[in-house]
Amino acid sequence: MPIDSPVGPLVTLEEVIQEAKRLGDNLEKDFTTPVLWVVAPSEPWAEQTAIRTTHDLTPPSVQMLPTLVVKIARRSLVTTPEISFGRAPVCEVILPFAAMSKHHGFFRQEPDGSWVVADVGSKNGTYLNGQRITAISPIKDGSSLRFGDVTAKFLLPKSFCDNLRKRFH
Repeated sequence: MPIDSPVGPLVTLEEVIQEAKRLGDNLEKDFTTPVLWVVAPSEPWAEQTAIRTTHDLTPPSVQMLPTLVVKIARRSLVTTPEISFGRAPVCEVILPFAAMSKHHGFFRQEPDGSWVVADVGSKNGTYLNGQRITAISPIKDGSSLRFGDVTAKFLLPKSFCDNLRKRFH
């Protein structure tokens, strides 16, 4: 069952696996854009971006949501090449978590088929494979992203579908 959020249901990896079992060999028809596997804390939805600083060496106890699957795709007829992401409902990819800024960054597919990611001045920053990005940065299949305490794995359609098949065979 999808997880309710202020911007609509969020789909879990387990739900996608169940749907993938049903689709079988037709996965590539349903997954034509990259996806993010998102892991985020289970906390109340926030209107403000939460910035956490730790002065205490004791790690906080945090309950996490199940892994979510978020397609990197347009939801509207926007004509810009960038696919915006953030907490705001006007973004193309909505990640409704306190660590996300309203307009956090964007993804873009380049003419050669490669992908890039950028941060647009978010409060918690965007980290690609552990390094904070300050400019448009190439992103590869399997790369890890972090936005505050929200982490994600970027997967191209083929590797995502291959991974799903491994999970139900």
